[in-house]
Order: sequence, then structure tokens, then C-alpha cells
Amino acid sequence: MSITTIPWTQKTSNPLHLIKLSLDKNFPVKFWLQLCTVNLLTGINFWFSAIKISHGGHWCKKISAGCANCYAEEINQSAYFKFASYLKYTGNRPKNLILDVDILRQWISSRTENEKIFCFSMTDCFGDWVTDEELDVIFAHAAIATHKTLQFLTKRPDRMLKYLADNNCKARIASVIESDEFLRSRKISAYILHRLKHYPDKFTFENCWFGASIENQKAVTNRASHLYKLHNRGFITWYSVEPLLEETILYLNHERVDWVVVGAESGSGARDCGLDAIAGIISECRVNQVPVFCKQMGTAWAKQSKTYRVDPKGETPELWDKSFNIREFPKFPALMRNP
Repeated sequence: MSITTIPWTQKTSNPLHLIKLSLDKNFPVKFWLQLCTVNLLTGINFWFSAIKISHGGHWCKKISAGCANCYAEEINQSAYFKFASYLKYTGNRPKNLILDVDILRQWISSRTENEKIFCFSMTDCFGDWVTDEELDVIFAHAAIATHKTLQFLTKRPDRMLKYLADNNCKARIASVIESDEFLRSRKISAYILHRLKHYPDKFTFENCWFGASIENQKAVTNRASHLYKLHNRGFITWYSVEPLLEETILYLNHERVDWVVVGAESGSGARDCGLDAIAGIISECRVNQVPVFCKQMGTAWAKQSKTYRVDPKGETPELWDKSFNIREFPKFPALMRNP
């Protein structure tokens, strides 16, 4: 997990990542000639000892207009990013993409309570390239990490709904917990297993916030109904209306969520939605009593307001009109203590 500058969370966590294989430069030089002559079958462990496995960056697949200037893709193609993969966010799942269980374990082993973690900030864990079996492992860990607030965000809420609304997934998650010594040994595991097995309909991962990205009216049409169905089942739901590209109506009076984050696009090539679009989202949230968090005015606004040199993303509230300086969080019952 990493500390982040994203103002609506505290840390990011990316258990889905690529790996790189390379020869270990620290491997004793005197063994290199042996490596060239060793029998591949009898000396396979010898070969493995010379191979170094390291983090290889991230990957995702673009799906809509909001993905055009993807910050994660830009980071992955930057020489300044230590783990840059230089892969474009298109095509099929790379063969070296893995689910890193050690990172999932950090959700549980980290002792800090009531901490917000933005999970899979560099990809979409509900993409069709992520298997149900991998989701089972992810949410087995999420179910046990009862002392954390885990924030999930997707542009594919149809897959999220299909997975979370299926009681069979609860049975599979219970099976993962029972078969994993690390998860099974947690104090909270017996309670979680009892609920998963006997009350699957009521098990809504109360420590998890399930969000959908909204960038324009088309995204509302395609995604809102799926998130609303999840909301009606008792799950905590939210919208990340960022990057907002045009004036958009969320229809919160019909399809309610628990929280809304709104912000304009930042970075090179940032598109301007106009302040009226942001104000419209804030106003709709106010009318429907939904907590709203205004994240940033965007790069276009920063240039127009001549604050670009101070803050190129337009994310400093002190530089905004007071009507936009709203950063609210939803209030829920206290989380359980460290498992």
C-alpha cells in the first residue's frame, strides 16, 4: 500500500500488477558458466535461483470517453515511474499479470484502524480479464479486513452487480477463507464465515464502498441502474464523477447513492467541462441530501484562472469560489476493530 495525494482517500493498493523476470545481477559470477551447461531438468532450481522476479507495472483496458486521458496509463508509460510497463491500456490480458496475495494481506496486517484505502487505483478489478476466482480471493481478504474502509471504483458496474449479487460468490469466498491459514487464523474469521454461510443475502461487505465512474450523461445511462440495484441490496455505493466532461444529471432522486465525488479533468490534453457542470452536480447532491466531495477544478480552469503555475490541477480549495469548497464524507456506523 502507498500513501497518496488523492484527497478523498488515504492510501492506494494495487494487488493486480505485472511482473518482470530478469537475471539477478547479484548472482555469483562464478556460477554463470555452470548455468550455460546445467541440465534444464535436473538443474531447474539452480536456474530459478538466478532469476529475479520484480514488479512490472500495471495494465487495464479502456472502455469509454473518460478513459481517453487515463492517468494510470500515462504513469505506466513514464520513465519517471519505477515500475513502468510501457504498455497501452488496450488489447488482451498480458500473460505476466498476476494477483499479488501479499499485497492483499496488507489490508489485514496493517494495524491502523478506520483507514481509507483506494483499491485497484491503477486498473479495474471488475474488468472481464479478472476471473471470478481472483475476485473470490480479493473479497475473501476484503471481508476479513473489517477495520479498514476499502474503496472500489469501476467503469463496469454490470460485472460488479453480477458478482456481488450472486450468493454463490459468498459460498466461494467462505471456502477461500477456510482454506487459507492466514485468513482462517484471524479472530474475526468465525463470525465472517457464519454470516457468509447462513446469511449470504445480508452480507454486504459493510467496510467496502462500491463506486462507479461517471464522466457524462451516456455513462449515467449505461451504469447508474446497476449501481442502484446494488444500493437497494444494502451495499454502500458512490459515484466518482471525474473526469466530468459535460453537464450531467445523475437522477439521484430516482437512483440514489451514498456519496458523490466530482472533479474536472487534469493533465495534458485535459478537457474542459465548465464550472456550471461541477456546480450542477453539487446542486443535485444538495437537493437530494447526498454528501458531495469536490475534488478539483481541472487544468483548463487552472489556466483560465491564471493559477496554473501554483496548482496545475486546480485542486487547492483556497483558490476556488467558496461555493465549490465542499468536501463531505458519508457517515456510517463505526468499523469493527482490527481482526
